[in-house]
Amino acid sequence: MKKVVFLLIAVLTFSALPVAQADVAIFNSFSPEDRTQPADMNYRYEAISITVEIMDSNKAEMIIKANFASTLSAESFMNYGSAQPLLRIKIMNNLENYKNEGGYIWLDAPNKTPYKGATPIDATASIYADPKKGVTGGRIPLTACKVKTWMAPGPTSTWVAFSIDRVCADIADPSWVIGFIDSNIYASSFSLDSKYFPKEGFYLATQTVPRPIKMKDQAVAFVSFIATQNLDNPTVTSSVTSSLNLPATVISLTPTICLPSLNGLTVTTALLKAGTCTLEAFAVGNTTTNPSPRVTQSFTVNPKVMIKQDLTWDEPFAIMEGDSPFDLYLSSSAGLPVKVTSNSPSVCQFFDPLKPSWVSILGPGTCSVSVRVDATDKYFEASGSASFYVEPKPVVKPTNTATKSPTAPKTPATSAPKPPVKKKTKTIFGGTGTTTTNETFDTKQGTADTRGVGTKKTTITCKKGALEKKVTDVKPVCPKGWTKK
Repeated sequence: MKKVVFLLIAVLTFSALPVAQADVAIFNSFSPEDRTQPADMNYRYEAISITVEIMDSNKAEMIIKANFASTLSAESFMNYGSAQPLLRIKIMNNLENYKNEGGYIWLDAPNKTPYKGATPIDATASIYADPKKGVTGGRIPLTACKVKTWMAPGPTSTWVAFSIDRVCADIADPSWVIGFIDSNIYASSFSLDSKYFPKEGFYLATQTVPRPIKMKDQAVAFVSFIATQNLDNPTVTSSVTSSLNLPATVISLTPTICLPSLNGLTVTTALLKAGTCTLEAFAVGNTTTNPSPRVTQSFTVNPKVMIKQDLTWDEPFAIMEGDSPFDLYLSSSAGLPVKVTSNSPSVCQFFDPLKPSWVSILGPGTCSVSVRVDATDKYFEASGSASFYVEPKPVVKPTNTATKSPTAPKTPATSAPKPPVKKKTKTIFGGTGTTTTNETFDTKQGTADTRGVGTKKTTITCKKGALEKKVTDVKPVCPKGWTKK
């Protein structure tokens, strides 16, 4: 009768496990009850039995519970000295190993962290690979198998539960399990201060439970570090590796700055703007492989190295009112289109949009022009101004003419050929937005023209046949074919 009562208690208490809520147990096994204690145990917890359960929702997870006749607190298993953990569960994959403990799996209750009631906390698991190497050297940690431990809800409990992925830990079907308790909280255990419960290994016929396949782990990684990039080079190429050679995925965590594309394991990243580019790589799982951990890589993207552009023109001189349109040859060192505006429309204008630097002379005075070239993603904006002087038409004085003989033949009037425009190429603009200091063009601070600033002009008369022409300049020179009178 006593045995039946205990089993009923075990079932009721086990139903309080977080994992068992709203779930069905497809494997449930109880060890024999063992209340014996070593005669000299100085601190008794009265561990009495083991319960093992596998739930339908997760057939890979094995839940092992140590049951106690006494009440446990959150700090019952904390060890303040140098002793080994107070509570351990030992899983044996075969009885042959029972003789030398090689291949046993140990689950250790935390001895430096208090329990948090029904909230699972991390526990350690290890395989005792070689007893000859000692307690520490002979153990291989099973950190990937996600071992957890917890107690009943509330401040006290009569059991401690462990969970472990039996597929990950390669727990055999069938296997054996046994509990171990060390009652001395202050010193290392000795033969009369510890207890196995039950006394013999508890047989687990888990071969009756469908066993999930063991999932393989995979990892991806960026092959090498990506150095700082510059937007002058719009793409950067790198690569990733996959431990199982499965398809990888690379995404951008900063999509406004960079966007990657993947061809096999080669990553081509388009650089969109300056900032910090962060890429993330991972591989999805499948029916036999777990998803890989996600890894990231970041690098700096600098702005483009902008280039200054210069504006130049062919500076004309000896220009006279009435001259035909001519080209100022306004150009940018970047080869970009120039925009020209006349600041003195009564003197000169630019009428032909297809020939933006061809000027039409409308009257005498100073022709002042503004020139601008728009910025691009590679060149700074450039702007500047220049000017040249337009001479007025010469005044023709009336002269006395002799009466012509009615019989004299009329001589057709001839016009003198127009002298060619004289010019020289000069820089208008230095690419930072200011002109040079050449005094023959405008700057942001003032205006100058081809006659100079503060230099006295003189006028000479040039003659060609019966024609005369006045030339005014600092150093006036007669056009080609004309002679100074």
